[in-house]
Amino acid sequence: HLAGAVRGATPQVWESVVVDDARLFFVGDPKQTIYPFRRADITTYLEVKRRMDHVVELSTNFRSGPRICAFVNDSFKTLFTEEDVREGRQAAHIHLVPAGDEGEGVFSLETPADRGEVMAESEAARVARWIRRATDAGTHRFADFLLIAWHRPRLSFYARALERLGIPYEITGSRAFQSAE
Repeated sequence: HLAGAVRGATPQVWESVVVDDARLFFVGDPKQTIYPFRRADITTYLEVKRRMDHVVELSTNFRSGPRICAFVNDSFKTLFTEEDVREGRQAAHIHLVPAGDEGEGVFSLETPADRGEVMAESEAARVARWIRRATDAGTHRFADFLLIAWHRPRLSFYARALERLGIPYEITGSRAFQSAE
């Protein structure tokens, strides 16, 4: 939906809006259309793109360094077929180009599942201290960190450890704390 041009106007469906040439543009990221709970929809994105006279695809990545961009490019360039794209199941792969130099990269911390809560609590505390040290030193910002957990119950350990050190965090996902506490 688009907001009406007149203050207080009701929203309109984008297909019904009539504008002069060069007065309407859309900004969209097809990779973000995986979030239907935010009303994102790949088929709408692809339809709008099909109707545009001119499309500029942005490929510069300002958040990841060359190693991460190379990993993503290699991993995803053949993962989805042209049919997936045509049928609206997936956006086409766009080769990422890093804007900057190499950062510290991706770190993986794997722990044995049989150590349970003791290991999860220790792991979360260590990661939280590492983030706190890096942000206090000024080498990183809080926004530079992304934690991904395979098992949802462990998220509560991270949340408590981050809170104890005054580190802001956000947990996303449709079932972020299901079975966590």
